[in-house]
Amino acid sequence: MGSNINCRFKRGCNANQCDPSPWNQPGFSLEEYLERKSFPITCETGVYDDVLNLHAAVSDNRRLVEALENEMKQKIAETNRKIANINKQLESNDKANCPLRYLNHCFYVYLLKQSIDLKKAKLFCASRGAKAANVYSETHLSTLMKKIRLYVSTRSVYMWTGMRADSKTGVVMLRDGTPAPYVRWAKTKYPDAGETGVFILVNSDSFAKDQGMGTDPPTWALDGIICEI
Repeated sequence: MGSNINCRFKRGCNANQCDPSPWNQPGFSLEEYLERKSFPITCETGVYDDVLNLHAAVSDNRRLVEALENEMKQKIAETNRKIANINKQLESNDKANCPLRYLNHCFYVYLLKQSIDLKKAKLFCASRGAKAANVYSETHLSTLMKKIRLYVSTRSVYMWTGMRADSKTGVVMLRDGTPAPYVRWAKTKYPDAGETGVFILVNSDSFAKDQGMGTDPPTWALDGIICEI
C-alpha cells in the first residue's frame, strides 16, 4: 500500500543556497544530480499513513464494540430466561398458596369436621389473616361452587360467606355493607324473613336442583366457611 510523502527544504536552506547544481544553469545533468547522496530537502510520510492508522484503530474498536454488543445480548437473553423461570416458579407458588383467585383476591374453602356458626366462622378466617368471603359475580359463584364440590362426596354442604341479608328487606349486602352485585338463590323461599346470614349450598351432583345461595340465622351451625384474602 502506498504512502503520501510530504517534502520540504531543510531548515535554513532554500533551493539557491543549498543546492550546488541549480536547475537553471547551463550544463546541468539530471543523471549526475540524482546520483548525489544528499539533497537540500527532507521528506516524511504524511497524513495518508495517519489515516490508515486511524482506520485500523476504528476497525479494531468496531470489532470490540460488536463483541461487547454480542456479549450484552447473550447476558440479556440469559437474564430474560432467568426471569421467565422465576415467574413460572412464582406462578406455581401462587397456585399452591392461592387455590382460587378472582379479581386479585384469594379464596379458601374450609369444609370443617365440626359444624360452625357464623361468628366462629368469621373468627376462623381472621385467625388465618382472612375475612369471610364475598361473592362478586355469576362467574365467581360458579367457580366457588365447583371448588366446594371437590370436597363433597355424596351429600350437600352449606358454606358460610361474609355477606348478610337485611332482616326486613332481604337485600343482600357485601361484607362492607354495599349491595351485592350478584345473588342467585338456591330456592325460591330465600331470603327467609329474619335470617341475615348468607351461605352457599352445593350438592355433589352439579346437575342437582336447589343449589346456590340461601339464608340462615347467624347462630346456626353450618358445614364450613369460605375465606377471602
